[in-house]
Amino acid sequence: MAPAASNDLSVLDVSDPVRVRRTAHVSVEDNSRGIAATSDGRWVFVNNTLAGTVSFIDAASYTVVDSVPATENPLPPVLLNGKRLFHSSARPEVSQAAWVSCNTCHIEGEYDGRTWVLQYTGAVPPGAKPATRRNTTIFDSPRTQCAECHRAPVCTDLKVHDAGSADGEGEWFGPKIDTPTLRYRKGGAPYMHDGGAPGLREVLTSANRNDRHGVTSHLLPQEIEDLIAFLLILPYE
Repeated sequence: MAPAASNDLSVLDVSDPVRVRRTAHVSVEDNSRGIAATSDGRWVFVNNTLAGTVSFIDAASYTVVDSVPATENPLPPVLLNGKRLFHSSARPEVSQAAWVSCNTCHIEGEYDGRTWVLQYTGAVPPGAKPATRRNTTIFDSPRTQCAECHRAPVCTDLKVHDAGSADGEGEWFGPKIDTPTLRYRKGGAPYMHDGGAPGLREVLTSANRNDRHGVTSHLLPQEIEDLIAFLLILPYE
């Protein structure tokens, strides 16, 4: 078994399928995703996708005897390094428990639509449980419904909606207004059709009365910050 995030090869004893045991551990290279073996079982080959190499493993001694280039990754070095970090759980600075990578939940930078209970290994307040609940990329979550109207790739559904922002005094043409694109929002303040929100934080909080402009009242402060950070990098595709 080659867990892609941990950059290693696990040798499992499955003679008792109820009690599978790991009998050996072989370190390979970045994002190991594929395994092949010779017909006699003497050699095992592992495809390290983000290293662009193939590891040659002696199956008798569980050792890497060689690593050969298999391809040249076209990504610039800084992006390739970032992608390696995103897909890795082998480094403690990106994965405290060393078992889950960013890509585990945010598949290829997207999200899996689930809420995870994650073990927290740092200090916790007295009486608190060392676990946190996290919803993966908030913008696409069915709970917030942001993506219902601001759909990729242009981040708008080209329709009109009553988001509760055009029903005040002087808004004689409302209450429905066009869904604006969210692309290139950085540097675009103030926001909303009337400039009533000085920043994106206000768009998601004080300017969103009764959750009529997306359901954001349940978000934690850090989740608000995460959502703002995502909005500021659009378009991201």
